[in-house]
Amino acid sequence: MNEYLKEILTEMCSRVKIKFEEKNLKNEHWFQKYEWTQKEEKDFVNWLAEYMKNNKEARETLMMFPRKNKRELKQFAEMFCFNYGWRYKDD
Repeated sequence: MNEYLKEILTEMCSRVKIKFEEKNLKNEHWFQKYEWTQKEEKDFVNWLAEYMKNNKEARETLMMFPRKNKRELKQFAEMFCFNYGWRYKDD
């Protein structure tokens, strides 16, 4: 696993109060084990977009078209959460 993805997943795990460990990602549905609110996800999306904006190497490694455009970075972060984010908590 590359260092940028590891840093992103470590932050994502910290948002639900768990410690990131690669061995926990071996399960096909690892991202369905924990939950967060829509507000928590939105905060993470903003964090991830800002992280990508400030990290050229991460953009070049993780994005198909590594641009620094704010809208595209936010779309990247939203798509990351759509694919790998935690489930929503029931209200």
